[in-house]
Amino acid sequence: MTPRQDLPIACTLGPDDLRGRIEWIRDLTRDALLAHERDGLVLRLRYAARARDLVREMVRREQECCGFLDVLLEEDAQGSAVTITVPEKARGAADLLFATYVPAP
Repeated sequence: MTPRQDLPIACTLGPDDLRGRIEWIRDLTRDALLAHERDGLVLRLRYAARARDLVREMVRREQECCGFLDVLLEEDAQGSAVTITVPEKARGAADLLFATYVPAP
């Protein structure tokens, strides 16, 4: 999915929904994330095959509420790969945006 450049750099979820979404994604991360790699404004995530439906749901939900992100889903027999790209105009928020998807330090 290509982000719409005219969209504001903001999530459309309310505070309670946002907290719930972050918790849900962090649960998915703990349960199924196999690997992650960041290169500047691009985050690549690899999830176990058993979480395929949840990963699809995450991508769908994130595309709905954060249309400014470019979220790409690829699947194969080993699992799901998600690539999230933050637009240049949101460079300052990239660390915060990506923190939701990777294990806490």
